[in-house]
Amino acid sequence: MQKNGAIVRRMVGHGRLQGLKATQELARLDAISRRYVNFFQSSFKLKEKHREGATGTKRYDPPATPCARGLVSQQLGEGQK
Repeated sequence: MQKNGAIVRRMVGHGRLQGLKATQELARLDAISRRYVNFFQSSFKLKEKHREGATGTKRYDPPATPCARGLVSQQLGEGQK
């Protein structure tokens, strides 16, 4: 998972986990938290990036859940939505 610092570490902490039992529990937690993160947690998405010399400007879309973005997407068919 790419977002270890943002998601897993916030839930589990920074301690070192070892052993088969810890691995199984982390896999279970990952499966549960993935649904929350992928469907219900709002996030910003980069809309445009512009650079003038050494100064860069970024503009973001309003925060929305990935599920909401998928529902308004033109790339998905009605059956997929």
